[in-house]
Amino acid sequence: MERSDADMTLSLRVPGKAFLFGEYGALQGGAALLYSGPPYFHFQFSSSSRDLCLHQDSPAFRWLKMKSLSQPVGAEIYYPSYIESPFPQGGWGQSSAEFVAVLKKNASHQFSAELIRANPQLLLNEYHRSFLIGNGNSAGVSVNLPSGYDVLAQFFEGYVLISQGVTQVKIFKEWPFPDLVTYLIPTGIKVKTHEYLDREKVIVPSSLTELCSKLSSAFEQRDSLLFLELLKAFRLSLQSLGWEELHTIQMIEDLESGPGFTLAKGCGAMGADFLYVLVKRHFLAEWEKYLNDFLSVWNIDPNKIVRLPSKLIEQ
Repeated sequence: MERSDADMTLSLRVPGKAFLFGEYGALQGGAALLYSGPPYFHFQFSSSSRDLCLHQDSPAFRWLKMKSLSQPVGAEIYYPSYIESPFPQGGWGQSSAEFVAVLKKNASHQFSAELIRANPQLLLNEYHRSFLIGNGNSAGVSVNLPSGYDVLAQFFEGYVLISQGVTQVKIFKEWPFPDLVTYLIPTGIKVKTHEYLDREKVIVPSSLTELCSKLSSAFEQRDSLLFLELLKAFRLSLQSLGWEELHTIQMIEDLESGPGFTLAKGCGAMGADFLYVLVKRHFLAEWEKYLNDFLSVWNIDPNKIVRLPSKLIEQ
């Protein structure tokens, strides 16, 4: 049963996320752009660990376990007792949202927005520390760590640009290209990132990280033509490396004949979770008619389409 914000006590919301570019280079500290915003995850908290609704292998669960062992006797800890996800099938950043939620509810003074902006590594270190607990690291077993960029992005909200080397996080509240309208379309396919990283030997070529650095500059300079040119090259590079699901390729081929279609790429491991689609605003009415037909053919719920906001308003 769904619950409204008004029904929730001790509640917290965390934005969802999608990598717009840089999802592979992020594994080596490369530049990346993420969307972090609605639709949101909603959390309800309880002071009783009996109500905990986290998977015991999740970083959030492990962080709470660390917290409970180091907490002074009598100090209160808040546990997620209910989570409302806009995409229960996955791909929208629930694991990282859980981590952000428990951190903000239980350690907001240690991990304030000001501190994380000044030193993004502070948050990444805490995330990686919790991720390693129970993964055999203490026994010297090698563990493939996630980039943690999703945690950084969901800690804030906006179009989140993470610099090469993770030395800086910039949050943009406005989409810089008014001539382009953007969408995220769920594919119905989910490749679990942590399982994918454990299974695959992902070696990111320097050409890909260089492309992401150039994409970051084009985004900051508000150069839409250059941004599109580089994003197309980025998608083609992923394809040439075999990092795009056949399902994703087929869906994009169907979209390409739509009026005003400019570009699309997959998001998530193997580009499997969502399609990131860019369309010329001038053709928006015709495009949305075409999109409805596309959704019907691919059996996608129109209510699950995310049209990315041109401006994110603080609430």
